Amino acid sequence: MAGIDNIQSEILQEAQAAADALIEDARADAKKLAAESAEELDAIRRLAEGDCERIRAEGQVRLASRQEMLRRQEILRRKQDAVSGLIAEAYDQLANEDQKSYWQMVLSLLDAHIRPEKGRICFSQRDLDRMPKEVRTSIEKRAGEAGADLTIAADASVANGFILDFGGIDENCTLKAIFEERYEQMQDAVSAILWQE
Repeated sequence: MAGIDNIQSEILQEAQAAADALIEDARADAKKLAAESAEELDAIRRLAEGDCERIRAEGQVRLASRQEMLRRQEILRRKQDAVSGLIAEAYDQLANEDQKSYWQMVLSLLDAHIRPEKGRICFSQRDLDRMPKEVRTSIEKRAGEAGADLTIAADASVANGFILDFGGIDENCTLKAIFEERYEQMQDAVSAILWQE
């Protein structure tokens, strides 16, 4: 039995030695794997930091670009407000001109839009009530010279100017219509003067 015990002891020693060798190899592999993992993790961390820095830099550029766009939009809005304010002020000045200037403007508009047809020239009741006799005479004279047969009439929808009605075809010569028609041209002209564009 001593032989079997010896054999058994040898087998156990060999198994122990093999197990110790396997454990030692596993520990070496684990250390190697841990070192490789640490290097890979460090490389990933460096890449991530680079990506974060790049993303942060791109974000700063986008933010600066957005801020510049908003600044320019605000400047444009302020310019448009200034231009609109000046045009509205010009409208108010023309609408509230002294009588002589107002009626000269009306006669100039009539000269520019009259046609040799039969029709009506429609004013607000306010304008008819304050129209000087010489303006009425001048309207009739200019109509005759242009070959037009115009009747002077009141129209509640008219303010600051007149409407020429030639058989259902209207020529709107109110300040509001003229300003609306030429608003973009006036806007461009005022902008060019204010900002030398």
